[in-house]
Amino acid sequence: MHPVPCLMFALLAVAGCNAQQDPFERAHTWAPTGVNEANLRVMVADPNDLAGGVDEPNSLSAESTPAVRRLLTGQRRPLPVVNASSISTASAPPPAGADAADPAQAK
Repeated sequence: MHPVPCLMFALLAVAGCNAQQDPFERAHTWAPTGVNEANLRVMVADPNDLAGGVDEPNSLSAESTPAVRRLLTGQRRPLPVVNASSISTASAPPPAGADAADPAQAK
C-alpha cells in the first residue's frame, strides 16, 4: 500500500473525530459571559424598565394598532395591484409626411 493515501486517510480520520463538539464549548474559544446584560443594567435609569418598558407619550400608536391587530390575527388586507410600467406594446403610427423606409428623415 502507498504511504501517501494511508497518511491522508489517517489525517482525515483524526480531523473528523472532534466534529460533534460544539465550537463554543471547546477550550480556548470565546464564550458569552453576560457582560452585555451587566452593562445594560448599569446604564438603565429605572431597573423596572428592563422588565416592562415605558410608554412613549408622543407615539402614534393609535394609528398603528388596527394594522398590527390585523397582522397578528391573520386578517391582512391584500396588497394593491400596481403596475410598474405603463409602456404599451403597440407601436405608434409614423408621423404624417415621414418616409417609412428612411427613419432618419422623420426628424
